Amino acid sequence: MVRKLVLAGLMALATSAAWGTSVTAVTVTPDSGNTFNNGGLYTLGFEFSISGPVTVDSLGYFSPSILLESHDVGIYTTGGTLLASATVTAADTLVGNFTFQSISPLNLAAGNYIIAGTSGATDLYAFNPTTVSFMAGMTFVESRYNSGASLAFPANPDIGVGYFGPNFTVSSAPEPSSILLLTSSLLLGLGVKRMKKS
Repeated sequence: MVRKLVLAGLMALATSAAWGTSVTAVTVTPDSGNTFNNGGLYTLGFEFSISGPVTVDSLGYFSPSILLESHDVGIYTTGGTLLASATVTAADTLVGNFTFQSISPLNLAAGNYIIAGTSGATDLYAFNPTTVSFMAGMTFVESRYNSGASLAFPANPDIGVGYFGPNFTVSSAPEPSSILLLTSSLLLGLGVKRMKKS
């Protein structure tokens, strides 16, 4: 009986819709008037703030069509320290209008950070798109850029809603109801086991 209760809790947790899923930080709908590549080589991105801790599990690059180039993407502190990076290619996973590559989990505390990626000379990016939204708890601060083909801290601020460009996903936590069910099952199981020993 104890094993059945524990197993039921584990199964409920494993099948929870929020377990092991990721949330895309930025959602952009391609807009032909603001989606382009002028042929220059830049590191483009934006500063953002998050109101609570998150775990970043992949880095991505804008791809309304199949990527023709690779794009180095990184997350920086506002002081310029690179916290994580990845090279995104057409072989990686397409989700919506972005292609993502998994990274080792990166825990970010509440605060401000910068996401940036190399533009390449061909693949499109979105500047100041008419339709852009951010995950809960995330706020856009300002766009950033730096000239050059290699990934570099984008120290220069720019006007507009941002260069997208780079993106990331965060791991979502299990639903509270699933945690409660698992905890209840385990506690009940332990209680029954103790009663048998008495």
